[in-house]
Amino acid sequence: MRDDPRSAGERPPRGGESASYEQAMRAREGAAFDVVQTRYERDPVARKKCIAHHGHVCAVCKMRFVETYGELGKDFIHVHHLNPLADAGGEHEVDPISDLIPVCPNCHAMLHRRTPPFSIEELRKKLKSTR
Repeated sequence: MRDDPRSAGERPPRGGESASYEQAMRAREGAAFDVVQTRYERDPVARKKCIAHHGHVCAVCKMRFVETYGELGKDFIHVHHLNPLADAGGEHEVDPISDLIPVCPNCHAMLHRRTPPFSIEELRKKLKSTR
């Protein structure tokens, strides 16, 4: 993390001004920086086969975007790798039906809240216990 006070959402008062509540609540964003990362290639055909088999429904919460957002949500869903690509050790074959599963973006994020990711069933149980 940077030592820049702006990274904590603060800006020191400037010449003669006092730190007002409005100033204290402001944050600075938009600074550009370079990032080097490894991305793992995904096969768009495998994604299509997964969705063709499982449908556009979240395997965890059963959300269907078309039912919530109408035409805007038609054909929208994330696809989750049940075995993380980063753990595969390089290029490998994927079975679109048994290795991939459609999930909504919120459930997808929750699956990845820990390492290793939660299983679909674990997250489904957590969701049911809160409803």
